[in-house]
Amino acid sequence: MTKLIWTLLLVALTAMPASADTAEDLDKWFRGGYAALYVEKAWDHADEFAQYFADEIAYRSDDGLSLTNVNGFVVDSLGEWRSEGWLGTDVANLDARLLNATTAVFDVTWRDRNDDGSTELSCGWYLADKIDGKWLLSQYIAMPCSD
Repeated sequence: MTKLIWTLLLVALTAMPASADTAEDLDKWFRGGYAALYVEKAWDHADEFAQYFADEIAYRSDDGLSLTNVNGFVVDSLGEWRSEGWLGTDVANLDARLLNATTAVFDVTWRDRNDDGSTELSCGWYLADKIDGKWLLSQYIAMPCSD
């Protein structure tokens, strides 16, 4: 009987997904990690962005599909945004969804803050892959914000 119980327990444990991540876990990972780097003086944290990205990032814009790395996607943009008066951004809305054990999506509305006191919304959709046990952002699509 004890063998049967242990066998059933072993089968149950091996049948469970390898990841215990939930949408709530993903929300915390995105807000508390990646998004937190943008809140204030993001240009001072440029080297930290790499821990959130896959080696290659695919992003879609009105110009089509482009492939780049974290420097091309985030770090190069920080200086440009800063020169335009951008101070930082906060997550205004986030919908994190686990599609399967190794794929998640993040539908994000950012509230950008500018040095003239203005704010503006920008929206995007991110895809993250779980690679070697770590979530990494691998795709981005800029999207119009809906009301």
